[in-house]
Amino acid sequence: MRKLALLLLISIIALMPGASAIRTFSGDTVSIDVPIADDVFATGGVVNINAPVSSAVVAGGTVNINAPVTGDLFVAGGQVLVNSNIGGKVVAWVETIIICRNVATHIRILLVFSSTLTRRESSPFDTLMIIF
Repeated sequence: MRKLALLLLISIIALMPGASAIRTFSGDTVSIDVPIADDVFATGGVVNINAPVSSAVVAGGTVNINAPVTGDLFVAGGQVLVNSNIGGKVVAWVETIIICRNVATHIRILLVFSSTLTRRESSPFDTLMIIF
């Protein structure tokens, strides 16, 4: 799973159009606790985004999005909690994802075998694409 997540992360980085600035984080536990007006790339066993960021590409065993992401969120992980608003789209390759807040545009989720998607009532979105 880690090799596939890393491959997905590298592919997304290669395909992203003209990112102006990038901040990278890695480690066993990564917590972003101060606002970052740049794109964020983070990998770790546990990744917590606790402060607003411009956009995020995240790979981790457990990923918690607890602060607004003004642009797009690309995420690969085992368990993902989106507990804040996303201004762009969400593209996820996950085993379990819980979406508790608004997503402005689209959600594209690649769920691996025996995966779970949970959407809370307070999280409307206009397009949901699930690929198995």
